[in-house]
Amino acid sequence: MKRLLPFLLSIITMGVWGQHAYEVERGIKRNNVYISGDWMTRNLSASLNYERLLLISKQGNIRISSSLGYGRWFTVDGKGSHYNMDFHFLAGSGTIMLEASTGLRCMDNEGHYFYIEPPEFSAGAESEQYSFFPNLNLGFRYQKPGGHLLFRTALGIPLLQISLGYQF
Repeated sequence: MKRLLPFLLSIITMGVWGQHAYEVERGIKRNNVYISGDWMTRNLSASLNYERLLLISKQGNIRISSSLGYGRWFTVDGKGSHYNMDFHFLAGSGTIMLEASTGLRCMDNEGHYFYIEPPEFSAGAESEQYSFFPNLNLGFRYQKPGGHLLFRTALGIPLLQISLGYQF
């Protein structure tokens, strides 16, 4: 985590100062920060995500962006952290765009609520506490080109995802 923070700060700094005149003229923001709530079959999770616009078509109706996120997940008897990296493909020229996302989520199982350390804990169990899941979503995104509000909702894996954020 100590190495990830300077990397994210350098990306944010480059993004704030490196906006192209074309995008500024059209009011397109390159950076997004949003809080996302996810519902999977057995757990609920919340995460903080940073998204950066990578490519945009000349007409502005096709966009590709990438995001990194960190969050926490909870079930009835367990809890943990999760990390995700996604690519977002956006289509549309107005305030509402179609979004298709693909990526990978790493979930860290920190144990159970009912006892501190599972009885089966061993040195080999350390590697079994990480699980990897695909992120595959199809949904809609509301983001006004000149504004700061970002709202997105999607269905897929995880089953339901709702996000609210800020564009800059």
